[in-house]
Amino acid sequence: MNSLAKTIIIPHGCVENFVDFSDLPDGEHWFGQGVVMAALAHHVPGYSVDYPAPRRHSIQYCLDGCYRFEYGAEHGELRPGELLLLPGGRRQKFHAAESSRNIFWLLDPAEWGGELRFAHKRSSHGELLRLLMETALHERYSPSPESGLRRNLANLAVSLIRQETAVAEHRESPLEKLAARLRLRPERQWTVDEMAGLCGLSAPYLHAVCRKQRGESPYGLLTRIRMELAETLLARTDYPVKVIASQCGYALPFSFTRAFVKHAGMPPSEYRRRAGHHG
Repeated sequence: MNSLAKTIIIPHGCVENFVDFSDLPDGEHWFGQGVVMAALAHHVPGYSVDYPAPRRHSIQYCLDGCYRFEYGAEHGELRPGELLLLPGGRRQKFHAAESSRNIFWLLDPAEWGGELRFAHKRSSHGELLRLLMETALHERYSPSPESGLRRNLANLAVSLIRQETAVAEHRESPLEKLAARLRLRPERQWTVDEMAGLCGLSAPYLHAVCRKQRGESPYGLLTRIRMELAETLLARTDYPVKVIASQCGYALPFSFTRAFVKHAGMPPSEYRRRAGHHG
């Protein structure tokens, strides 16, 4: 048995709609920009891929549901709005933990080189990328596809993907690293020891650094991140307050409302009304 053979299991009920431009002049690999494959996908439990020695980089953006992944020593869950950057050359395992939707891209290292480093983060341009991919798929099979529009869609999508994969020039500080991890899991009931472990500090030193650099405690930082998420969900969705409370780590809507009033100076319902979202 070849231990380097890849394994892909696609159960009945999975759908993968590939976004392709190879029917256009020079459209192969998205006009020579190194996008080997890309698709909008719906996966059911049982879907899994195992690449022991992938040659290509992989990017996964979760739209709905939950995926679980392993990448070398890294492992975790990919949830809606999160992006997973998996450079080639290291074992990748990826499977659907429940009925889930995602967008994935396979990239040619010859074109993308060392730009891609492992990352699990909130996407900056995920929803715009979704819109571009859906529009490109629609145009591909429309009765009168516009070649100029399709080329522009491809170029804009590649530009946004490059922005997502760009490595920041500065070295991430411990608090920046902590804040990024907390934003990925705001609903979790974090302890100070767990938060300290995320950024490689002791709990007492984390307290001191938070006070000195942010003027708040570690729990104050967590609460602020949760309240920023709550503001976004109240303004941009029609989720009930109890659902938003749960997504922000509050089991009781009353506790969430009390924290939100302290943060914003008004109840969640009033904030939503002023933000102009009426459901």
